[in-house]
Parts: sequence; structure tokens; C-alpha cells
Amino acid sequence: MNNNKGKKLYQHQVEMVKSTENSKGILVAPTGSGKTLVQAEITAQEILKGGFRVILVKTPRILLSNQVAGEYVDHFYNGHDLVREEDYNSILVHSGKSPAEREDAEDDDSDMSFEEWAEIENQLSNAYSHPESIKNLITAAKERDIPFVIFTTYHSNVKAWDCISDLEIGVDLDINDEGHYLVRNDFTEILTTYTPVRQYFFTATMRVTSSDEGKGMNNTDLFGDIIYNMPIAEAIESKLILPVKPFLIKAKGNVDYEDEEKGIGEIVDKAFDDLLEKSDLDAPSLLVATTGGDQIHRFIKSSAIRTLLNKHNDLHILTVHSNKELITHNGETISREEFDNLRKEIGEDDTKKMIMMHYDILSEGIDVAGLTGVVILRNMNEAKFLQTIGRCVRLYRKDPARKTHGFVYFPDINNKDLRDNFFELLLRSVEAGYIPSEFVSEIEAIGKNDEEDVLEDFGPDSDRSIRKNLRLFVASGLGLDKKVGNDIF
Repeated sequence: MNNNKGKKLYQHQVEMVKSTENSKGILVAPTGSGKTLVQAEITAQEILKGGFRVILVKTPRILLSNQVAGEYVDHFYNGHDLVREEDYNSILVHSGKSPAEREDAEDDDSDMSFEEWAEIENQLSNAYSHPESIKNLITAAKERDIPFVIFTTYHSNVKAWDCISDLEIGVDLDINDEGHYLVRNDFTEILTTYTPVRQYFFTATMRVTSSDEGKGMNNTDLFGDIIYNMPIAEAIESKLILPVKPFLIKAKGNVDYEDEEKGIGEIVDKAFDDLLEKSDLDAPSLLVATTGGDQIHRFIKSSAIRTLLNKHNDLHILTVHSNKELITHNGETISREEFDNLRKEIGEDDTKKMIMMHYDILSEGIDVAGLTGVVILRNMNEAKFLQTIGRCVRLYRKDPARKTHGFVYFPDINNKDLRDNFFELLLRSVEAGYIPSEFVSEIEAIGKNDEEDVLEDFGPDSDRSIRKNLRLFVASGLGLDKKVGNDIF
């Protein structure tokens, strides 16, 4: 499917679009496999039907809604010659931080209004928060008999729906990006408030409950059936995304979170050195998932940041957090607008190296060009982990041959809970298919040849061997300091 001068849809994307002949359902595909383009194509086809209709496109975050809106509008024009305000109209709807968003500060994007974000991106001419303004625009589209697309967040879905229902109209197409968010208690009412003509949920990480009558995505009454499912291993085999190689990073001394300034700096420094050595890119980028604002603050106030900047030419260190004082470039506070511009500019520049530190803002959906590796400094659940490593498994489209893997670094931190979490995450990534089979074989060989029995019986016999040997991988510190076989690491 190659529409005019737009991006060509790969075969799996064509199949995803075709699966939406069903009126409702879940589409599962790994991060980086092109779900946003599929969503844009489905929406474009709805617009091409002509006539007035309402299309809702929702994401969990302000920044992601803005990014998605830009990608959709670009595809509408370049893929189908659809011109905004002629063939359709569209708006960004947000009301500023709701009380729930304020309480969920670590999960939010910034203190900036949605209007400011729209102006920064310059992708759509307007972002609206006033209900009467929204309703006037919807009414104008109805009078002109053209489709109307609303880009919004899950937090602001109620505001958008109230405007639609006040006009006594319905939703023709309902697109839910990162649809697994809808299992949250504060979002599940979205699924029962209104009934769209067509409704789809896109995710890389299904979240289910023990009962198929609960709030999980296995409740077909709420989410519908899985109408498309691409396993991670299949995506890697099809060269749509890259596999990962994990490493355990050891600092010079014992590191814990009570005395971490120097140790965390060493871990980031060592991971970046390794990335430079192993990556075929001249200027790779590293994403660091921190424990939160306190850790970011300690890092940018420590000597570690100066050490890194003095050590590497053309290195840029960016930090981002909901606290505006923790949005920095090379240790200096900047605006969120400056951060976003630098993130794009540096990421797309083949000569500039970048380290980005965040808590949760960049984990899901946000495309960071040039990202090659991630450092995990905190506990994560499986879904968050798979989304995080999904940031570094995207293809390097300028020259795909130069990036063959994403690199995932775990710190050797003196904390049993973290080590146990890292082990479980490593196991999950093996089970999901992110780690190549030859790497798994090397781990199994390590376990068989090791003389010291430091392991317990973890799990059923069917996976006992791999679980034990993955535990050994974590316990032994295998990674940067050791090589196995044909330099599989």
C-alpha cells in the first residue's frame, strides 16, 4: 500500500489495517513496528469515506498526543493529499492538568499547557480547552459535512466526550494508542461511557486479569477480541525491530541508593563507554531510566556530569522531569521547549552523542532518533520494561546495517530487590523473544560450566535451567568484564 508520496506500508501493516474490518478489537505489535502509521492509515480511510463523522484519537500523555497528531496529519497529506480545513478538520483537546494528573506528577509530561505544546510543534494550528470553542468547531465541521478528528489524552477524554454528547452526536471511529493504559481504575470508565461505531486498541504489552470478566484486556466485552498479534520474535526475524543484548554494569565499589552520586555516575559513564566501543554508530545515544527526581537532581549536581562532558567531545546530557527545575542541558536548566528541540536536533545529528535521563516520560511511544542503548536504574514491571527497551530496538533508518542490536544495561547495585527485579526482567525479555537464541545458549553453557552452586530452584522443571542460568548471569556480574564464546556480548 503506497499512497502517493507518503510512506509505504509494509505487509504486516497492510494486514493490521485489514484486520480493522472487524468493528472492534485489539492490535498487538512490538514497539517500533509501525503502529502509529497503521492508526493514521485507518483514520485516513475513515476520512476518505466523506461526510461528517467524529474520530477520537487518544493517548496517555500530552507529548505523545502531540507527536501522534503530527504524524497523522503528515500521513493524511503526504499519503492521501488530504488537506486540513478543506477535506477534514482536527484539533488537540486538553484542559491542563486535572487533579488526577497532578497526583500522578511523575507520570505527567510537564507543567506546560497543551496550547504551548501545540505552538512548539507547530503541527496543528490550535489546541483547545474551552468546551464552547470545541463544540463550535465540531458544529462547523458538521455544517460543512466534513470529518472531524479530535486528538486528546485519556485524562481529557471526558471533556472531549462531553462536548460531543452535548451536540447529540456519536463517535464513528475511536483509536486508543497504548491501549493497555485503559485497564487503570481511573480510565476504565472510558470503555463504558459511549459506544463508538468502530473502536480499536493498539498496544505492545497486553495487560490482563485472572478473570476474563475483570478490567483487563482479556475482557472481550470491554476490548473486543485480539484481531492482530505480532510476536516480538517474529518482528525481529522480519527485521522490523532489533534484538537486545543485556549487560551487567559493575561500578568500582559497592553502590547503594544511600551513597549513589559517584556510583551512578560511574555506571552511566561505563555504560556509555561500552556503547561507544560496541556500537557501529559514531555518535550513539543512551537513555537512562532513573528512580525519580531525587536521583536526577543528585546526578546533575554531582561531579559525574562534568566528568562525562570533559571526557567525550560532542556529548550532550539532557534530563527531563515534571519538575521544571530538573529539565536540563549539560547541567543547566532549560525550558521544556528547548529540551524538546534539542532532543530532536541531537538525536537526528550523526555527529552528536547524547545521554538522556528521565523517570517515566520517555518510556512509551516517544520516538527518540538515534537511541542505541538504555540503562535501567529502577524497579519496573514487565510492561514498563518492554516499553523502555523498545526505545532502543528501533531500526536506524539512515543506514540499517550500522545498528544490529539494542543494548540494555543493568547496574550492579547493592540491593537484593533490584537484583531480583533485574533477573525477572531478563527472564521476561528472553520469554518475549527480545534476546537472540544464540545468547540464551551461551547463558545455558555458562551455568553448566560454573562450579559454584549459588542458585535455587526457580519455577517449574520446564524452565528451571534457563531460570537458574539467568540467575547466574545476574549473580556473577557477567557482561562488560567478561566475554563468552564468539564475543556474543
